Amino acid sequence: MATELLRRKDAPGKTIYYAIWNDQNQVFDFSDNTFKSLAAATTPYVVATEQTGGKGGQSYYDATIDLNQIHKAGSRLQASIEAYEQVGSSPNLATDTPLGTEPLDIVFGRSVLAGRGRVDVGLNVTIDGNDCWFQVWLTCDGELVDLHAADANARCDIQVREQTAGANLFQIDDQDDPSFALSANREDYFELRKQQAGFTADKNYIVTVTVTENGNTHVRHFPLSTFGGGN
Repeated sequence: MATELLRRKDAPGKTIYYAIWNDQNQVFDFSDNTFKSLAAATTPYVVATEQTGGKGGQSYYDATIDLNQIHKAGSRLQASIEAYEQVGSSPNLATDTPLGTEPLDIVFGRSVLAGRGRVDVGLNVTIDGNDCWFQVWLTCDGELVDLHAADANARCDIQVREQTAGANLFQIDDQDDPSFALSANREDYFELRKQQAGFTADKNYIVTVTVTENGNTHVRHFPLSTFGGGN
């Protein structure tokens, strides 16, 4: 679980809660983990727990949120966290006092800073004679993405073409071979062995890898040379 600690230092004895707003002025509803209008939200807040004994006699107001529940996709969610002081008997974002706002950008269930959150496709290729093994994964800022948590139905497609050719040498995806599907692999990789790949020795190829998750498409082109390999 990708958790994020929300913390505010303030005078003791307050009732403070946090709300998360996206850039479309929708609030996150913790009752069903979706963004919606404030009028339609059931639980648009998470209440903080007061931790007494801070410096200067102040308290810390802490709450923990699961970023995967807010946004687990590889697109960038631009949001903000707003703290409120409850003035009535229950939280009311329309009338309670806003205390401060901080930005919150999320990619693949992790908080990222401005200019960060780069998603990239990784590829490893092993050629043995005319057989070929492919291993594909996604990273976010260089860290392996937990694809099973992001989208257990993520898809992968590979196209291989000689650089000067007008057509693909071959194309494979996770529907061609069930063992290539993400569900068949436990380490967040797509893996497939392609037998009789048809490579020619001492040729340059372009491998185009496409990974699709949560409606987002990630594409990268890789060079591949067969020095002494292939037929």
